[in-house]
Amino acid sequence: MGSIATITKPYRAAMKKDWESLKRYYEKNPEAAGLPLTVTKDTVLHIAVHSNDKKLLKHFLDNAPPFSYKVTDVYGNNAVHEAAATGNVEMAKILLNFDRELYCSTTNDGQKNGYCSDELLQIMNKRGETALFRAAAFGRTKMVRFLCSKIKNRDVHRRRHDSTSILHIAVLGKYFEIASQLAVWDAYLPGAVDENGMSCLQLLASMPSAFKSGYPMGMLQKLLYFCLPDIGGDDDKELGDSDGDKELDDSDDVKESGKLHSSQGQDLESGHGRILSHQSNNSGSAISKMYHGVLRCMAKGFPAIRKLWGIKKKQKGVLELVQILAETDLTWWNVNHGRSGPSGYEILSHDKVDEAEREEEYQFPSDLPEQTKTTSPKETPLIAAARHGIVEIIEAILDVYPQAIEHINEKDESIFHAAARCRRKEILDLLPSSYALMPRLGRRITCNGDSILHQAAYLGDTHHRDRPGDALRMQSDIQWFKVPYSLTCCFKISM
Repeated sequence: MGSIATITKPYRAAMKKDWESLKRYYEKNPEAAGLPLTVTKDTVLHIAVHSNDKKLLKHFLDNAPPFSYKVTDVYGNNAVHEAAATGNVEMAKILLNFDRELYCSTTNDGQKNGYCSDELLQIMNKRGETALFRAAAFGRTKMVRFLCSKIKNRDVHRRRHDSTSILHIAVLGKYFEIASQLAVWDAYLPGAVDENGMSCLQLLASMPSAFKSGYPMGMLQKLLYFCLPDIGGDDDKELGDSDGDKELDDSDDVKESGKLHSSQGQDLESGHGRILSHQSNNSGSAISKMYHGVLRCMAKGFPAIRKLWGIKKKQKGVLELVQILAETDLTWWNVNHGRSGPSGYEILSHDKVDEAEREEEYQFPSDLPEQTKTTSPKETPLIAAARHGIVEIIEAILDVYPQAIEHINEKDESIFHAAARCRRKEILDLLPSSYALMPRLGRRITCNGDSILHQAAYLGDTHHRDRPGDALRMQSDIQWFKVPYSLTCCFKISM
């Protein structure tokens, strides 16, 4: 009871944001800075991080015992974890600089080692999450960028204890800009799978609403969507997203400026940008700022505009992510056909492609591992994207690997069978009729003996209900049937 009574006074001061009283208490009791202050075992340093007061955090670090900033709460989170979750870059910098001053060794020229704070960033909580992992899970874009510039050993940050990768957690949270940054930062992540064998591209293939092709919009929304820029808008209100970010390290500033002004960087290297005058650049920048300012004012008064702006920004981010993931996705290559062996597929890396090409086609070992026999079939990103009508994923994969158009699953179904079954006209329109291999693709038969026309004739759960009455629905079915029919009309069979 006595220990609980001693923390009542500082806790009440923290609730009232009476930071001066809180300082005086811990100046008299400096050893209490590492002791729990809340029921979840948060210390005063956890509270200071959430206060967004840099001077307050520096005061406690200077007067508290040196180990206090590493004390964890009941979930295993220390002060750096809390700063990463809130997105407060300035607080994270203070903690890392303090750790650097304590534990960094000097080099021969007397300079501090730039990566000395990497050990602090490797500390995991009870779920196996590092500070970078938590920043990605909470969608803190600037914090992720900042921490990536400070990390030397990337292995620790890739997965938490349940095998969920940091890229998966960003995709599941629909933080696509962060996911793109992580995929570029660590080449291991794009090919990583979770405990169920799902890659990030497979997760995206089951998120049609994350793409423009799968997000329904009315005519007014489409017009407004066209007028909105794909930058700015529904930015994350991180505590670190302020003018104070200008004080970040030069490496972080270079990355930010390189993203925002990539065209300028290209002009400086190639020399083409010198054709443009400074006046035209300034006038264009002024007009752009005015345009963005007007849209931001409109977004504040109209939440629907703000929401649509944020959606467009996320859809741009998911396109960039898909282009990165498509380069490493080879699930379309080695697929066990239903006529020849058990279902399922193996996710290949580029190192295995040459070896797979040397194997005889449709040849499988006589004694399969027990795990292979019991594995249930999984949809590849191509088939899943065709079923959900996600044109962007299919276009990205075909742009890198055009031969993936012939991919078939364990039922010998191509992307056109899946599109016809689910009535995805936009997928069937991807391939022009002049394509040289179109007759061969169009007459492919599944294990059940179904052609593309058979698949198109099924009603199923995706049957269109956009017209009232049976007569109009039949008319809709006839009009739809003409779409896959045009793919197969070149090889009609006369009975």
